[in-house]
Amino acid sequence: MEFIQQIVSESSLDTLCAWMDMYDEARYVAAMNSDEEELKAERAEVVKKWKLSD
Repeated sequence: MEFIQQIVSESSLDTLCAWMDMYDEARYVAAMNSDEEELKAERAEVVKKWKLSD
């Protein structure tokens, strides 16, 4: 809970962006081996964006 309060109380936009990037990366890694449909769909969307940028 203390960890979440630290994030919520953050006022620096750069720090908040860094927290969100870490969150997104953690979700992507979790999705690699997950059976959860939401995570699998999210990972597929990220992979699709990467392929479009090539």
